[in-house]
Amino acid sequence: RLFAHDSIRRRLVQGSRAAAWIKSFAIALSILLFGLVMLRPQWGERAREVRNEGTDLLIALDVSRSMTARDVSPSRLDRAKDAIRLLAGSLRGDRIGLILFAGDAFLQCPLTTDMGAFAMFLDSAGPDSVRLQGTDIGKAMRAAERMFNKKRMTSRLFVLITDGEDHEGGVSGALSDLKDMGVRVYTVGVGKYAGGEIPEGGGDAAEAGVLRDESGTVVRTKKNAGLLERIARETDGEYLDITDSLSDAYA
Repeated sequence: RLFAHDSIRRRLVQGSRAAAWIKSFAIALSILLFGLVMLRPQWGERAREVRNEGTDLLIALDVSRSMTARDVSPSRLDRAKDAIRLLAGSLRGDRIGLILFAGDAFLQCPLTTDMGAFAMFLDSAGPDSVRLQGTDIGKAMRAAERMFNKKRMTSRLFVLITDGEDHEGGVSGALSDLKDMGVRVYTVGVGKYAGGEIPEGGGDAAEAGVLRDESGTVVRTKKNAGLLERIARETDGEYLDITDSLSDAYA
């Protein structure tokens, strides 16, 4: 007001509308370009070697005669196989191996990514797969220990699927060694606490009768969840149960 007339002052203060639009466009364009730079776009191809190591899963399956008990439908062994198929189907590029055990234990399927071959070995597993009958969980754990010592494995995960009956008492020593190796054992129990009868010869109980001892008393087999819980607890693993459903196997 002191230095300019009203008409001149209005022209000086009003500015240019076009200049204001250009300024707004420049700010928006700057923000857009900044975001594009942060995304780091790249063109073309470049080959590089990527080393990807999956999980090695070692499973021990109890195929003793007690696993043919039908307190779980259709049988304990069939339910256990279904759980293993579920586990195998969830693996993506990982290796899986199978140990079978009863009174003895051996590696049925070495670690492999070939799920078709693994399924073939699993389907053929049964009480006749192991000549020495009985149940020796300690030997199954020793077989796993040999695998962890012999093979270069990306993980130390061991899944033990059984009704928990153990006739030899060798668990404690094998458990101590697995703990020292840092192996985590996930135990999976199958079977009713009340127990079930064992089909004679491992066949259909309705046709072949049931197994009896020398005195003629029917032999009943019961799940020993306490032992399996102990194995899992002392190795920082977990105890799961698939008697009523396979929901634990999904977890």
